Amino acid sequence: MDKLETVFIVDDDSEFVADITSELENDFRIVSCGDVDGLIDKFNKFNPKILILDDVLSEKNSYSALMEVIRERAENDEFYVIMIAENFGARFRDWVLEMGVSEYLRKPVGIRKLAGLVREYAER
Repeated sequence: MDKLETVFIVDDDSEFVADITSELENDFRIVSCGDVDGLIDKFNKFNPKILILDDVLSEKNSYSALMEVIRERAENDEFYVIMIAENFGARFRDWVLEMGVSEYLRKPVGIRKLAGLVREYAER
C-alpha cells in the first residue's frame, strides 16, 4: 500500500473526521472537507483514490455536480467511494451505486470497520 494515496473525507461531523483521520493518517494522505462549498475544486486538486462521503450533504446544491464528477471518475480511474448514510433508502442507494459509489454503509459505522474498507480498496 502506497503511503501517498489520498483519502478525501467529506463529513460535517468533526468528531467522526478526527476519529477516522487518527485511524488512517499513518498510512494515507488525509484531506477533509466539512461542507460542499468548494468541494469539487478540492476534489479535483487532491485527486483522491478513496472518497468517504456523508449522505447528509446530499441535500446541498453541489451534491448532484459532485455525483457527476464521481461517475466520470469511477468510469475512468481506479477510484472508490464509500458513502455513509443515515437514511438507508433503496432508491437513493441504487442511484448512488449507479453513479459510481463503491460501498453504501448505514450509520453508525465503526471506525475500525471503515478503516479496514479503506485499506482494502487502497490495495486494489
